[in-house]
Amino acid sequence: MKNIIRTFLVAAILISAHVISKGFCLEQEIAFGEQITAPILPGAIDLVGGLQKFEVNGILTKAACYGANISVASVLDFYKKEMIKRGWQLGSWETPNTVYFTKGGYFFYVASNAFALAQAPSFRNTKWLLVLSDKELRVCYPHPNINALDIKETGGRDLPFIPRYPGSTRLTSIIREDKEGFFLYASQDSAGKIASFYRKNLFSSGWRLSQEFKIPMFPEPGETANPFLEFKRGKKDKLTIYINYFRDMRTNFISISYNFAFTYPLIPGGSI
Repeated sequence: MKNIIRTFLVAAILISAHVISKGFCLEQEIAFGEQITAPILPGAIDLVGGLQKFEVNGILTKAACYGANISVASVLDFYKKEMIKRGWQLGSWETPNTVYFTKGGYFFYVASNAFALAQAPSFRNTKWLLVLSDKELRVCYPHPNINALDIKETGGRDLPFIPRYPGSTRLTSIIREDKEGFFLYASQDSAGKIASFYRKNLFSSGWRLSQEFKIPMFPEPGETANPFLEFKRGKKDKLTIYINYFRDMRTNFISISYNFAFTYPLIPGGSI
């Protein structure tokens, strides 16, 4: 009887260990389909509730967003190591905040927020997108060639309740079910004129300006900082607008984030 009990306990322990082990493994990866999975960096926080459907410049993709108290470089190094282990090939280009991989006709992107990168290489407040697509996406400008970019209108769409600056060129449109989005536009008008347009026109669309300040990064000639505006509508909707200038291109870039967990991507819209 004691042997039977002992055998039962050992079996129960082994089964429990297997379940715990399997659970741990499942918590450490995300499935993009039956055959494609990606690792989740240990300690990462899920910012969008698992795998979501996103439109990236009009192309339907699957994506997830995570955050962690870790540097951008550490995030990219982790995925370079782990994705190559899984049989993916490193893409032909990378930037300080983005890498991509290819395998069997699929493209897998890891794009982290450049705002953290701009603070300092070791800045530890990083968010990143994991994006899978069967089409090559325009998810970032490869550096240092950004200043040679021929700005062209991309695919995708705008949201009707966020007015588009007149005459601007849309470089990026990332939308999740019309509930979240990130948009990037280019304009040769001054940052002050652009900011004034949004103060006026967002108010008439039901938004209220909740805060405004200046960020001393890439200002246009004659200025020392760039405008950052935050608007709110109702209890939940939030819109942030950041305008930054690229001297060699003589162009202002308008970054608009609507309820988006991934608030500060690095200009993700140029040709690659």
